[in-house]
Amino acid sequence: FDFVVQKQYLEDASALHTLALEESTEILKVCTPKSFIYAPNGIDIEDFPSQENGNKEHSSNVTDLPIIIGYLGRISEEKNLLNLVKAIEMFEGDTDIVFKIAGPKSRYLDKILSYNPSINIDWVGPQYGLDKVSFIKSLDLFVHPSEADVFSIAAMEALAVGTPLLITRTSKAAHFYVSNGFFMCEPSKFGIHRGIHSAIEKRSEWESITKNGKALVSDTFNWNTASLALIK
Repeated sequence: FDFVVQKQYLEDASALHTLALEESTEILKVCTPKSFIYAPNGIDIEDFPSQENGNKEHSSNVTDLPIIIGYLGRISEEKNLLNLVKAIEMFEGDTDIVFKIAGPKSRYLDKILSYNPSINIDWVGPQYGLDKVSFIKSLDLFVHPSEADVFSIAAMEALAVGTPLLITRTSKAAHFYVSNGFFMCEPSKFGIHRGIHSAIEKRSEWESITKNGKALVSDTFNWNTASLALIK
């Protein structure tokens, strides 16, 4: 499809808009575009409270259990949630973890919920507006486990709210890692397990990391900055 069908349209375009720098490399494997425009997605900062993470105080006390891990978004194969469940399974009772999923029903959701009854999975349905903000605030760690994605809107919202974020490198997060505003991991069950374990081990750093995450939203992941970059 890329080489036979899509290549023509990509090369005929005046420019290709990439949401992440990694996308430019992927595009060059398929075609040679006339020009690139780079501007990331963003969120409306005013939609999210400016105060520190509401009900959670991210302290160095790693004995605060259970650890509540959550995901919000579309529940489909490419989101790689089953590997997240398998990563949680690898803790084998060493760490008490509750996994909460917010999003619409799907066949893939059924697959996840039926995978291993011994894992504590709580599906809360779709969440919007203030309910969405409350859901993200209730989490100890927001995990975005996609195998192929861009830095998702939901992940940006987690940064804005002040909930620690673990995102896969394949979610096009590598170029923003220098901000020290989130944790990053590989998309395999092994990689996600290591990422969760590392995030928990570094719980004493959560407060500073979430502050850096908010700064990343304020400086980069907002529509004012993104739209100006696109116009320029």
